[in-house]
Amino acid sequence: MKAATIGFLAFLCVLLGSILFATSKPKDANANSAAPPPGYTAAPGDLGTCANCHTNISGSGFAYMATTRPWGYVPGGTETLSVGIVDPSPTQTRWGFEAAILSNSDNSSAGTITPVAFHPEWVGTAAFGGKTYLSQRSNGATAPNDTTDGTHWGHAGGIAWHFLWTGPPQGTGGVTLYISAVAANGDGAASSADNTYTINQYIPEMAPTPVTTTTWGKIKRQYH
Repeated sequence: MKAATIGFLAFLCVLLGSILFATSKPKDANANSAAPPPGYTAAPGDLGTCANCHTNISGSGFAYMATTRPWGYVPGGTETLSVGIVDPSPTQTRWGFEAAILSNSDNSSAGTITPVAFHPEWVGTAAFGGKTYLSQRSNGATAPNDTTDGTHWGHAGGIAWHFLWTGPPQGTGGVTLYISAVAANGDGAASSADNTYTINQYIPEMAPTPVTTTTWGKIKRQYH
């Protein structure tokens, strides 16, 4: 009887230990391919970067921003901006990013962000702390090379996303674009196998194009 009791108690200890291990065992973090949580661009007031989940701080590539006009923004003007990643590793085949454009004077969102007409489903916006964040969007693709999937799963070497940005009013001053990006290996888990990149880019305010007034009399004198 005593042996049976000891055996039963030992079994309970093993069972309890198994339960505690199962509930406390670290689990692989799931990647946020559908849309990352806003507030992870390393901008002032943010919670962190993509490296909070995808723990490899950097690979052998880089993140970048490109614009179609001379450097700087025209107050109230709309232009196309591009956010991209370059990563030469052949194992990095799924891509994500988050970006915010903030006024340097008070770190509030500067201007208005909208998707471009070409594949608008690739990006979307979300709010955090009163600020607007832009990031990739996934349609839940279950296989690579789905052209409507904003993570561009299956594409190697790098990728870029495009969006329209309407600058803030005159007098806002300089703004900064904050970008955090990830080159993932496409296994569906956020881990050290994913490379992350973080940059920020200052964008100065440009003088508005001067408008010269005229009259019909001035025009006639010029051509007569």
